[in-house]
Amino acid sequence: MRKLVSSFIAVILVIAASMTASVDAATNNQEVRVQVEGQFIDFPDAKPFIDPKTGRTLVPLRFVSEQLGVKVEWDGANKVVKMEIEDPNGKYRLDLPIGKTVIDLKHITFKFESPAVIIDDRTYVPLRFISEVFGAEIEWDGVNRVVKIEVNEYPHKLSSRFLHPKHELTQPAVDAFYNSLKIEGDKVIGKVPTIPKGYTYYLKYKDDKDRAKDFLNLEEKYKPGQSFSIPVSANGGHIDFAIAKGTVEIINGCSVDIPTFTVRWRAER
Repeated sequence: MRKLVSSFIAVILVIAASMTASVDAATNNQEVRVQVEGQFIDFPDAKPFIDPKTGRTLVPLRFVSEQLGVKVEWDGANKVVKMEIEDPNGKYRLDLPIGKTVIDLKHITFKFESPAVIIDDRTYVPLRFISEVFGAEIEWDGVNRVVKIEVNEYPHKLSSRFLHPKHELTQPAVDAFYNSLKIEGDKVIGKVPTIPKGYTYYLKYKDDKDRAKDFLNLEEKYKPGQSFSIPVSANGGHIDFAIAKGTVEIINGCSVDIPTFTVRWRAER
């Protein structure tokens, strides 16, 4: 499986043979080199580049063969790349709209700083797309302008997990919570939404590496309608919001990665 994913990451970084022309002028000479597990990838013409508007690295995306476990179709009418991803836990359908920064996949919503774009008939995706969706570790060598990609096991973030049934009564509160989140300096800011009568909620923040930087039982400090501010370390972390019937039966909620704002939903949507 590791070999398959390594091959997939390598292929996803290679230009589609059916695409032609150069993007040098469009990329403003912000080209970078790419390593996959220590090996430099050769780009014959079009290159990965740093978008001067966002400062984010974009890489070319090509059609991926069925042998690599991914089927890709181009919906030209709607400008959407349609991908079918398969792993031991099942198949996942992913629509990658051109120009959009929010992508929904199963129980996860990915939010990117840069959208997928088309330049000279080539599709480019943000480097974080590969990291978030395909489970690769990304390291940026700013001195040498090299992106280093290490492949993990097949994307754990796509794996199936239990989802509560859709709960229309509490979903507006979950959506309001997620939409209230933003980063200001070294803090994540948000607001506790109004909770339907008869339900309770839980709120906590966990640092990705340092348990001493966790903030638990925040529902005791912040009440519905109140804004909150939580310090975020350089490690990043995730903020969990859950709604329960009574005090124990969680029926809805979300877990949001900070600072990327990728969100895992607790209930079907």
